[in-house]
Amino acid sequence: MGSSKKQTVGYWYHPAIHMVLGKGPIDAVLKIRGGDVDAWSGEATSNATITIDRPNLWGGEEAEGGIQGDVDLMFGAPDQMPNPAISSLIGPDSSAHRGHAALLFKGGRYGAMNPYPKPLSVMVRRILKGWDGDTCWYPETAAVPVGGRALTFAETFSTGLAEYAEVQGSKSAFSVSANQIRMLPTTASRSIIARSIPAAQFGALSFRVRVESIGAGNSGIVQVYSADGTYIHGFNAGWPGSGLRPLVGYNSGGGPTASLGSTELPTGKWFRYRAVYDPRLQVLTCTLTDEETDAVWGEVALEGPALPIASLRFWTDGPGRDVTIADVMVEGYLGDAINPAHLLYYSLTAANMQGEPVELINEASFRAAADQLYGEAFGLCTEWDPDKETVEQFRQRICNVIAANCTRSTVDGQWYVDLVRGNYVLEDLPILTDDDILDFEAEPTVMDDAVNQVAVKWFDPSTKQARTTAPLHALGAVEASGVNAETIDYSAIPTESLALRVAERDLRSKSTPLWRYTLTTNRRPYNWRLGTYFRLQAPKRGIADSVCLVGDIGKGTLRSGAISLVATQDVFAMPAATYVIGEPPVPPPDRTPVPVTEQAAFEAPYVELARTLPAAELAALAEEAGYLLTVGGRPAAGTNYRLATRPAGGEYELQDLFDWCPWATLAAPIGRMDVSATLVEGQLLDRVSVGSAVLLGTEIGRVDALDAGALTLSLGRGCGDTVEATHPAGTRLWFFDNWSGTDLVEYVTAEEANAKLLTRTGTAELPLADASELAVTFDQRAFRPYPPAALELNGLPEPAYLTGLVTATWRHRDRLSQADQLIDQTVGSIGPEAGTTYTARWYLDDVLEATQSGISDTTTNFTPSGDGSVRVEVEATRDGISSWQAQVRTFAYTVTPAEPWELQSGGVLQQQDNTTIYLMG
Repeated sequence: MGSSKKQTVGYWYHPAIHMVLGKGPIDAVLKIRGGDVDAWSGEATSNATITIDRPNLWGGEEAEGGIQGDVDLMFGAPDQMPNPAISSLIGPDSSAHRGHAALLFKGGRYGAMNPYPKPLSVMVRRILKGWDGDTCWYPETAAVPVGGRALTFAETFSTGLAEYAEVQGSKSAFSVSANQIRMLPTTASRSIIARSIPAAQFGALSFRVRVESIGAGNSGIVQVYSADGTYIHGFNAGWPGSGLRPLVGYNSGGGPTASLGSTELPTGKWFRYRAVYDPRLQVLTCTLTDEETDAVWGEVALEGPALPIASLRFWTDGPGRDVTIADVMVEGYLGDAINPAHLLYYSLTAANMQGEPVELINEASFRAAADQLYGEAFGLCTEWDPDKETVEQFRQRICNVIAANCTRSTVDGQWYVDLVRGNYVLEDLPILTDDDILDFEAEPTVMDDAVNQVAVKWFDPSTKQARTTAPLHALGAVEASGVNAETIDYSAIPTESLALRVAERDLRSKSTPLWRYTLTTNRRPYNWRLGTYFRLQAPKRGIADSVCLVGDIGKGTLRSGAISLVATQDVFAMPAATYVIGEPPVPPPDRTPVPVTEQAAFEAPYVELARTLPAAELAALAEEAGYLLTVGGRPAAGTNYRLATRPAGGEYELQDLFDWCPWATLAAPIGRMDVSATLVEGQLLDRVSVGSAVLLGTEIGRVDALDAGALTLSLGRGCGDTVEATHPAGTRLWFFDNWSGTDLVEYVTAEEANAKLLTRTGTAELPLADASELAVTFDQRAFRPYPPAALELNGLPEPAYLTGLVTATWRHRDRLSQADQLIDQTVGSIGPEAGTTYTARWYLDDVLEATQSGISDTTTNFTPSGDGSVRVEVEATRDGISSWQAQVRTFAYTVTPAEPWELQSGGVLQQQDNTTIYLMG
C-alpha cells in the first residue's frame, strides 16, 4: 500500500501574548474571544491558569487555525507575585503588575496560515473589587441585576445519550429521538443521568412534557444542578406526596417546593413548562400551560437567591410514570452590571480619577440615587479610557444616560446626584413667584423641529455586538409634522429592554410641547442645583402654577447678586415599560459537531477512476490496486467533514476535507426494469446534475432527470460494473459524482481499510472517538471485466415460467472502451474487452446442474433435468478473474409444458401483471 506525500502549505503560529486588561483587582474574567468567536467562557474569580482547546476556532488548518494553549489570568491583587512564565521570557526583574489585571497566553497555537493574528478580547466584571482601600462603597446596591437572559443550551439529543453519565441506575431507562427523551417505567429503583452544560447563572428552564401512562412512582423529572453537585431547580411530572400533581422546587435543600395545578396531569396531552428567575426580586416563577388550549394549568413563585448552574439531569423511579420531555432549553442570566451611582461616586473619589475626599460626597444623595437606580434595574457596562475622555466627560456621559446631574453644592461644598425622575412631593417644592423674577423670557417648543422618532444605540457585552433599538415614535407629532428622527448613542446600556425604556424617556422629553424659561431672579434660588425641581407661580406672566426643572444656573457675581437660570417644564420621568417590545438576539448557531448518521464507504469502480485519474495513471494502474470512496449526508450541524482512514489494525490518519453528498431514499420499491422512482427525505438535491452517477445499494445508475421539488427521478440502470437489481422502499440513493471523499491511498486486493467521517463546523471538529467506523475490503474491483448486460431468457427479460430448452442471450460490455461513460442496460453491445469470455451456471432448486465456461458469443442454452425453481447466473471472465457482479434470473420450470389454470368461464387465471398462472403438479 502506498500514499501521497504531504506538503507544507502553511504554519501554525506560537506567540506569547501579554495583555493588560485594565485597572485591578477585578471581580471575574467571564469570556475570552478570538476575533468574533468565543474561545473560552466561564467565571474565573482569582488568579488561575485556564486551557483553551479550540484548534478549529477559525477553520482549522484549512483556513486560519484556532487557539490551543494555556492562559494565565492575573487579577492585579496588592500581593500578586511576578508571573513565572513572564520572568522566564524577559528575566527575573519582571513586574508583578499589582493593581493591573492582565493575562498571558503562554505560547501555544494562535492562528495558522495568516501571519496577522486575530485580535484577542476579554470580557471582565469589575464592580466590587478595585476600589481604593479595597472597600466598595454601598456594596448592597453596587451590582445591578440587569435581568437579561440568553440561551445557553438546547438539548437536541443529536448524539443520543452519549454525553450523559449514569449517576444512578441505567441509561436503558430512557429512550431518545430528535429533541425528545422518554422516561420509561423501569424495574430499577431509580435511574438518573446527567450531562454538563455551559456554566451560567440560572435564568430560565423550559420544555414540553407529556404523560404517556400513570404509575405510582416519580417519573418525568428534569433538574438543573451547579458545578459542585448542588440541586438548583427541578420539575416532577407527578409526585406521589401531592396526589401525583406536578411538583417544582428551587434549591430544595434549603428552599421551597410547591405543586402545580389541582390534579394530576392527564395522559396523552402536551404541556409547556417554563421557569423564569427574576434576580431583582429573587423569585423563580414556574408556569405550566396546556399547549392545546393555552390555559394555565398551574403557576407558583418560589423565593431564593441567584444560583449558578452547570449540569442537566433526567431521572425516573420505577415502576413510575411513562413521560416524554421535549425541546429542553436552558437560559443563563446575563449577569450583573454596575450601578451608575457607584460609577459617579468612583469617578469623584478614586485616586486615579478625580480623587475627592469622601467627606465631600453627600452620602444621603448618592445612596438615594443608588437605591432608585437599583430599583429601576438601571445597570451599565462601560469603560473609561483617559486617553479618550476626561473624568468630567466620563461623568457627564454617565449622567446623560441615566438622566441625572452630578454637581457640587455652593452651600456646603459637597457633591450631589440629582436624578431627573419627577419623584417629588408637590407641597415640598420651593416656589418662585413674580416677586422673585427680575427678568423673564419664555420660549415655546417649535414642533416642526421637534424630534418625534428616537432610537438608542446600545452594546450587548455577551455577544460583543453594537445594536440599535427599534425606533419609537410620537405618532401624533409624526402625523402632524412628518418624521424627525434621532439616534442617540448610549453604548453603556447592556440590554435592549433598558435601551427601549431610555428611548421612551428621551422621546417623551424631545417630542412633548414644552416651555423653556430664561429667568433672572433675586437670591431665592441661591441653593438650587442643576436638576432641582421648583414651582413657578407667575400670574403676571400667565403662569398659575407649573413644575419646572433647573437646566442651567448662574449664581451671580460680587457686584450683582442676581441669579440667572434656565428652566423647562417637567416631563422627565423614567418609564417602567414601553410599547415596543425588544427583539431578543438570535441565539448563535449550535457549532457543536455531531456524528454523521447517513454514510457509506465502498471500493472505487473503474468508471469513477476513469473520470478522475489522468490517462497515464489510469493505464499504469496495478491489477490489484483499489481506492477507497466515502459519502456522507449532512448532519444537523456541519459545514463539511474531514476523512480519517487507516489500514485495519493501524492508526488513523487525518485526510482532506470533503463536502456532503446529496442523497434521498426510495418511497416505494423498484424492480429490475423500472427506470423511474419516487423519492423521500431528499437532501442537497439541487447539487445533482443530469448524467451523473447515483448509487442504489450496490447498483450504479445514471440520473436522466430529477425533480427536486416533486422528488421524482428518472434513471438509467445497471451502469459501469454493476447490473440492474430490485430495491425495497427505504433504499438510500447516493448521488456521489463529485461528492465523494477519498484518501488517495492505493490499497491492494484483500486488504481491509477503515474510515471515519469527522463532522466539521466553523469552529470545531468531531473527535475521532465519537465517529462511527466504516470498513471496506478491497476486491480488485477496478481491474475486473464488466458483466454482460441485458440478459434475456427465451427473449424475456424476467420470465416467471419456462419449459423445455432455455436460451440465454446478453450484450457485450467493454470496461476500457466505455471508460468514464455511464452506459445503461438498454444500449447495444460494446466490445467486449480483449480476452473476455462468459460463464453460465444453471441451478435447479439451488443445486448446480451445469457450468458453461469459455463462451465468447452472446448466447447459450440449456435444458434443466427436472421440474422446479431454476436460477441462471452469467458472468464475464478475463485474465482468470470474474466480473464484480453477475446477471442472475430465477424462474419456475417444467420439463413438459404446464397447463394454464382454467376458470369455469373459459378464461385462464392471471396475476396482477397479466401473466398466466400454470398448474405445475
